[in-house]
Amino acid sequence: DKVTVSTMADAVMVPLDMVTEIKAAVSQALLNSELHAGLEARMWILLEEEGNELIVSVRDNGRGMNREEVRAALQAGRMGIRHSIMGRIQDLGGSARLHSAPGRGVEWELRVPLLMHETTPSDDSRPGSEE
Repeated sequence: DKVTVSTMADAVMVPLDMVTEIKAAVSQALLNSELHAGLEARMWILLEEEGNELIVSVRDNGRGMNREEVRAALQAGRMGIRHSIMGRIQDLGGSARLHSAPGRGVEWELRVPLLMHETTPSDDSRPGSEE
């Protein structure tokens, strides 16, 4: 068990195309952890809704990176960071922030705006609702 997933108690309604992009970004963050964090590293995913934002945090307890390593990866245009994570989330109108320090692991905080009028079912379409 190397990955622990935690979610809110309530469902978060998200359009399918958004789910596809978020899933790809999270998968890339997990792959980066698997490749770079070390054999004993564990990973955690936290999904939450705050106001009109979906927040997905992906972190590990691996070796971490210093600022120069992060800057070099971004400047080199490494696909995992620049395109597969940051690019996908930015294309959804959101932000992807990377927090890391040597010996302290890596944490990605992915924030994506939710369009409530498109993702919240109407009262009469909820299971168990009757007129």
